[in-house]
Amino acid sequence: MKKKGNLILLSIGLLFNAAVLLLSHYTKLPDFVMGSLMGIGIGIMLLFVIRRRRAA
Repeated sequence: MKKKGNLILLSIGLLFNAAVLLLSHYTKLPDFVMGSLMGIGIGIMLLFVIRRRRAA
């Protein structure tokens, strides 16, 4: 179950970043907002890496 939870984190992070890129393509987002949202997505993906290292 732990591996599945970690993969969900990776999937959520990737989908979040893809959604931000799509949103910025169709609307004009300020740089601060786009950077913050991309940072959140990258942070979620880093949680995947950190949890994976602790489990190993």
